[in-house]
Amino acid sequence: MSYAVASNAFYPRYDLLDPAFAQSPYPLLRRMRSEEPVFWFEPLNTWVVTRYEEVSSILRDPVRFSSRRADRMLQAQLPLDTPASIREPIAHVMSLAAMFSDPPVHTQLRSEANKGFSPRAMAPMAQRIQKVTDELIDQVEAQGTMDGFLDFFEPFALTVIGDLMGVPREDQHLFISWTQKTTKLLGGAKLTLEEAQSSLRAFEEMNTYLAQALAERQQRPRDDMMSFLVAGYSPERFPMEALAGMCSEIIGGANAPTGDTLGNALLACLSHPEELEKTRREPGLWKAAVPELLRYDGPILFWSRLAMEDGVLGGKRIRAGQMVYASLAGANRDPDVFPEPDRLDFSRPNAHKHVSFSFGPHHCIGAGLARMEMAIVFETLFRRLPRLRLSGPVRWREGSLTTRGPVSIPLVF
Repeated sequence: MSYAVASNAFYPRYDLLDPAFAQSPYPLLRRMRSEEPVFWFEPLNTWVVTRYEEVSSILRDPVRFSSRRADRMLQAQLPLDTPASIREPIAHVMSLAAMFSDPPVHTQLRSEANKGFSPRAMAPMAQRIQKVTDELIDQVEAQGTMDGFLDFFEPFALTVIGDLMGVPREDQHLFISWTQKTTKLLGGAKLTLEEAQSSLRAFEEMNTYLAQALAERQQRPRDDMMSFLVAGYSPERFPMEALAGMCSEIIGGANAPTGDTLGNALLACLSHPEELEKTRREPGLWKAAVPELLRYDGPILFWSRLAMEDGVLGGKRIRAGQMVYASLAGANRDPDVFPEPDRLDFSRPNAHKHVSFSFGPHHCIGAGLARMEMAIVFETLFRRLPRLRLSGPVRWREGSLTTRGPVSIPLVF
């Protein structure tokens, strides 16, 4: 089995595929940003960009840096001998997704969903989020121990978005399995043929489930987001399978990244007791702390784009058709924008300038929901479990270059 990328013998001095990088990326990102903020990474045939100025310019400019990159990603990720019966359906499913589209197609896909996630529409969610948070704490409070990810953040993320979208509680577990199988593909990692087949099946099963749910809501609307989205649907604008794909993006994008965000933020709080103590004295500080937690250790390491024209970026000649990996994590620790970037500071005045939710047309549709979730979860968690602390080693997700988060956080309280 062979790939259209270099072998281990050709890895550069910045080895982004080393499993140790996912566990502790910031020392290497600091080196990259200082020594070569724009460099060519041969194993994935892509440019890697780590400085805030260039990263933000890439994210804001869909004309020069396109999101229509699915085919190029698959060239680097799938084995060369992947049959067309697998490669083409995966490329088709990815091409329907808003995250792999540009305006005006992207605008059409996002227009109705943007209304559903507006601040006004999200305001009633605070009560639901509080209820789910308290329910999960109730389940573990008496035993004095839990796995922060498996017992709290993962079920929390899925329950909140599942309830919002209208996925029955008894079906929500299906999306954990589907998301786990598709995350490695969407995360930019190299896949075996078996993993590619597994990802394809997960995409197909998830989109079939959601297409059926949307069809049901066309006939019998309910009080949920899928009913809201299908009410504004017009086949002249885009096919139903694209709407199902949008729903899978919303669920997947609010499931895995939310768990990652909460896990990373919890670890940041526990490793900075002086900042945590500020919130104990002033619980209202959590709302202000959220942007800094997102800046300090957000869930996205890299976000990819496809260069559409020749140009210069950070002094390097970028050719049309080349992939570019913009490091959101690198930009969030850029000292030219954030003084003492490796220090967690809940009173940092410009923390809101973080790029963890991206910029431009692909700004995270659920950003407001995510900020609300973080403030409520951590205010409640540390109020109800004030002695919360780590009880063992944290285990990190493997096999994803773009996303980063823990998959096990042993805790006692």
